[in-house]
Amino acid sequence: MNKVLGESGTASVLLYMRMVDDFPDPREFNKKLLAIFGVSGAQSLERVIVKDLALRFKWSLDLMKIEGAFDFDATIAAIEKSARA
Repeated sequence: MNKVLGESGTASVLLYMRMVDDFPDPREFNKKLLAIFGVSGAQSLERVIVKDLALRFKWSLDLMKIEGAFDFDATIAAIEKSARA
């Protein structure tokens, strides 16, 4: 989120969401982003987060080519599954 909101913006959002210590459960994180930013804003941020994670950990970006609605929880689960394989 730093790339979109900046460091202080991200820190503020995470503090507001009460998620400053650990990477949260993707479902809970998604719900809280939806409450703050709405569907379009949450999906945009989640796509940026997934892309950044994929680039940092050298995961395949194939998951970013998903057509239709973006499902953050399912995408994170698929990334975790492929990382373990």
